[in-house]
Amino acid sequence: MKIVIDIAENIKKQIDDGKGETEFRIPLWLAYSISKGMVLPEGHGDLKDVQDIINRINLNYNNHQSIDAYSLKDMIAAVPTIIKADKDGGGV
Repeated sequence: MKIVIDIAENIKKQIDDGKGETEFRIPLWLAYSISKGMVLPEGHGDLKDVQDIINRINLNYNNHQSIDAYSLKDMIAAVPTIIKADKDGGGV
């Protein structure tokens, strides 16, 4: 299972440095999981399921419907957002 959490940068750094268990009393298994987590880039846009977008494009293609830039933009916007844009980022 994958979970997205918001964590302070100083806490993440201390966990990565191996101090999370002693300074924050974080169980070792949790500190390990956090240290292996992926940091999302600052200012990212909305994160969406690429496979969902591809499936929608394929559906139009298989139905012999052309897709212009505006249709593609609307199609992408209709895909549910998994993680909302960072406050400094932009969405579709």
